[in-house]
Amino acid sequence: MIFINSSSKDSFKIFQSFSPIFVPFGIGYLMATLDRNNIKSYYVDEVFEKDAFEKILEICKNINKPYIFGFNVLTVSYKNALILSVKLKNKFPESIVVFGGIHSTMMPEESLLNDTVDIVVRGEAENIIVDLFNCLKRRNYPTQLNGISYKSGGKIIHNSENFNQVRLSELPEFPYKYFENNNYNLGYVMTARGCPYNCIFCSKISRSSNVRFMEKTQVLDNLEILYEKYNIKHVGFLDDDFLCNQNRVYDLCELLRSSKLYNKMTFSFAARADNCNAEVLKMMYSSGFRSVFLGFETASEDIMKSLKKGEKLTSVIEAIKVVKNANLSVSTNFIFGLPGENREVRRKAFKYAKDLKLDLVKYNNATPFPGTELYNIAVAENRLNVVGKYENFLATAVLTENPFKKIRIPFVPKGNTENQIRYDILFGTFIFYFNFRRLKYIFTKQDLSNSWYYFGKNAKELSKNIFKILILFVILFIKFSEMLILYPFLSKNRNR
Repeated sequence: MIFINSSSKDSFKIFQSFSPIFVPFGIGYLMATLDRNNIKSYYVDEVFEKDAFEKILEICKNINKPYIFGFNVLTVSYKNALILSVKLKNKFPESIVVFGGIHSTMMPEESLLNDTVDIVVRGEAENIIVDLFNCLKRRNYPTQLNGISYKSGGKIIHNSENFNQVRLSELPEFPYKYFENNNYNLGYVMTARGCPYNCIFCSKISRSSNVRFMEKTQVLDNLEILYEKYNIKHVGFLDDDFLCNQNRVYDLCELLRSSKLYNKMTFSFAARADNCNAEVLKMMYSSGFRSVFLGFETASEDIMKSLKKGEKLTSVIEAIKVVKNANLSVSTNFIFGLPGENREVRRKAFKYAKDLKLDLVKYNNATPFPGTELYNIAVAENRLNVVGKYENFLATAVLTENPFKKIRIPFVPKGNTENQIRYDILFGTFIFYFNFRRLKYIFTKQDLSNSWYYFGKNAKELSKNIFKILILFVILFIKFSEMLILYPFLSKNRNR
């Protein structure tokens, strides 16, 4: 089986050269599961391969038919997955193309309406991947496998949901050996799955409300591998809410302090504001944790309520103060272009970023990904703007777009214009970052960036990237100059 990590290669546009590339944990655990069952698998990443198709052709020379191609598909990479699947089907008509990942899980029928897509795996696949492989190798339909959608007799068939959740404690050791390519930033771990909340901007259907965790000894084993074998000294935890089980956090911190990693590694994590408390954060700091990402989302209490996050704006503000008092750096994001929002709300966000002395902040454009309630709202209001095959579905589109090739914002709520949202995002970014203290922080404290950017781990790497950095600054100068010229002339809010 050949796994393919679909990518447009430039999803971060002008920031592509400075965006850390995570190891694809989903594909990695699928490969490890097949390994444990003595099934050989291969992996191709479109992010790095100059010609993924040619790479796949080379691999196919050494394996038996039927070829099985398993695509990991995000919304923004859907177009690229389809293009490559067409090439593969034209070359190998008897091959089997399987789409998985969050976009395929949300939109299985859309995927299967393409002639080149045979099967969709909905949700997690570690507990069915071996059976699916054996079934397809025998050229049988996966009629008995839950969580599978496929085509038969001209019809699309959806098998029952796969309610047999993956137990993270039973997963094999992550196969870092497959991802030792220097292009990957290995300094990340994912130690939990699931989220109990119902935010309208998140693809909840793809996530179990039952949060599952790795055993703390598994976590420590992964950290030791990263430190001892790959010399990784800072690790970011990619769990949705690292603090949702604080007993686990206490246990893990105790394990870290008693391990040989104590005082050798530092860590960053993401959390909900209402799970932050001074005692836990103080303990985490003493165990090596140095930065936290909190989702601010909006500067309006009414909009916060409408997001169904189950959190109050006052809780976020208080949490930031608690985090700062614990000596952790704090980064956060605001989502601009949410339903009910106006320019006054966005200006309040600028003020919060300044008054709360945030270390890093991102202003993202609201993106109604398939499977979210926000997507349904955009469709119902006839405000869903899809370019091609979701090519504009980028939460960072406004900041990262080329100033000479702007990306259409996928959702503009009533009472706003696209340019108002675009230039408010740029204005907020400009007034926050363009001062000496902030620029110094960006270049000297990259470990605390919570995976937002990476310019190089030392002066030598920075010097190698200096030309790219200068080009980036020239492009940003053009973007911000345009914004500053046009910003005073933006009309006040008006209904459309």
